Amino acid sequence: MAGKQNDLPKHWLITAEDSDLVGEVLNDPLGLMSIWSRFGQRLVPHLTTVSNNVRLFHTAMLALDRLAEIGPVLDSGSQGFRAFVFAIEELVVHVQMRVDRDDTSGLRGIRAARRLAGDRTIKVGLGQPAELLSSQSANGMFAAVKTPLRLMGLIDDKGWPTSEGLEDMRRLFDSLQVDDEYHYLKKWIGKCLKDWNFCAQKQHDVELRQLQRAHASFSRIVLDPLGVNRKAIKEAYGAFWNKYLVQSRSGKDVPEIHRGARAVLDCIRNGCETSQAVIERLASGKYTQDASVSDDARQILALENVLSYLEPVFDVVARSTSIDNVAAKIKPAVLKTIEHNIAALDGQVQSKDERALISWILEIQNAGDAMALACQLIARHEHDAERRGRQPWVVREGSRVSSELPLGEDRIQCSLERLGTWARGYFIDSMAAVAVGRANVG
Repeated sequence: MAGKQNDLPKHWLITAEDSDLVGEVLNDPLGLMSIWSRFGQRLVPHLTTVSNNVRLFHTAMLALDRLAEIGPVLDSGSQGFRAFVFAIEELVVHVQMRVDRDDTSGLRGIRAARRLAGDRTIKVGLGQPAELLSSQSANGMFAAVKTPLRLMGLIDDKGWPTSEGLEDMRRLFDSLQVDDEYHYLKKWIGKCLKDWNFCAQKQHDVELRQLQRAHASFSRIVLDPLGVNRKAIKEAYGAFWNKYLVQSRSGKDVPEIHRGARAVLDCIRNGCETSQAVIERLASGKYTQDASVSDDARQILALENVLSYLEPVFDVVARSTSIDNVAAKIKPAVLKTIEHNIAALDGQVQSKDERALISWILEIQNAGDAMALACQLIARHEHDAERRGRQPWVVREGSRVSSELPLGEDRIQCSLERLGTWARGYFIDSMAAVAVGRANVG
């Protein structure tokens, strides 16, 4: 794998032994995420690639509800606030780890929890060894959904739930009750936290038997909110997210309906199962009467038609030992398609700011020549690596290419098979996951 772990920014790593996120540093060698996310936010303005797990939202909402009950004793920017939220995050991870080890995907810090799985008691709170993440402020559950919650109008700029948001959250949680589990869970959390005094550096023991007793309540509310008694709660769950998934504050005190998000959610509710299907339906102009939404979808479609070729081509280049070899791998028909798609993208995007964002794509010269295209993609990678303050992991010296990626014809073939394949979710997959109560995406 390219790059040594200790060369990477600490905020990428969940734990010292967690390799899952290390690859993220390498997954965007051309800096494409800043481009597609900008276009995706036209239709889905409040979600992100990491706010794609309903567990994250429900854990944060549970913490906010409990915080609202104890009143303004904690400032949202204080260490005490962080200690409280972190403790709840850690409790969720430890509960799920000990009860169902086969269903722990999407839980941040799970690797650290696994190392503690044999302990009869665990510590929660701030400070090692309690913290499950090396940078929980940046990587924790609440961090993943804080901005979306604010943009939806569920919390204010200080991080506290709005009065309307709190009322709706409690109504949702009430609908999830089975045998009064929500109130039991809140009482259990209160008991766990009772004598902690929200001390930032103090760690607190929780016994395993307490975790086992609380698991049923966690399952209903956080881990699998639609898994039991789905028919009874589907209406309330749908009403809550139908409201908040399409709301956007956009810097205003009163949330407003975002027309793009509304159209996306309608597509999801009407059977579109992939981001590609949603974009294609909206781009057709037949599904929505809003011309701006159709225009946004057509631009995303044009963009993906380019990115879905450039990324695999770069991967082929990176796994080759020579620029000369690339010409034999990329067929002329593919190069002609890339040239055509870049021209189509040029015609679709009119905004000055967004044209500046994709200027390096629009300025690609002679894309019909495999060697010329390969050289320009390597130059882009080097430029983006410099912008991020790290060393490029693909370098060209004359016609030779050196790369830290594993080489091999089988890997090159896999990249060639991805040419033209839709690869990005444009946050629509995140919306779909939350809308249907899915714990994970992908």
